[in-house]
Amino acid sequence: MAALDDLAFFQHIARARSLTGAARELGLSLSAVSKRLQQLELRLGVALATRTTRRLTLTPEGERYLQRGALILDDLGELENSLREQGSALSGRLHVNATFGFGRRHVAPLLSRFAACPPSSHCSWS
Repeated sequence: MAALDDLAFFQHIARARSLTGAARELGLSLSAVSKRLQQLELRLGVALATRTTRRLTLTPEGERYLQRGALILDDLGELENSLREQGSALSGRLHVNATFGFGRRHVAPLLSRFAACPPSSHCSWS
């Protein structure tokens, strides 16, 4: 989980191209952003950015972390969206218990309409 947070954090820094801009965007202090970037670089064992008083430039490793990280975060977003969409769709077995007369008169017609309804559409049941 921390690695995904680090990816998202680094995306902010890279887009802002400055620690000050990233701090403003994230609602953090400049020192907190600087310290977190240092901890990330320490954890990875590489320098991700070269900092000057006016500018932040990504190293080749930083560019790679930015590009691959963006793909990973996009994939994660797509996965989560597809799971949400799938979770809202009906699936599984339906068991209905009813008396014979009630089932034939009321339940059977509804089940026929339900079975004929395409999975991705929003059929009306009134």
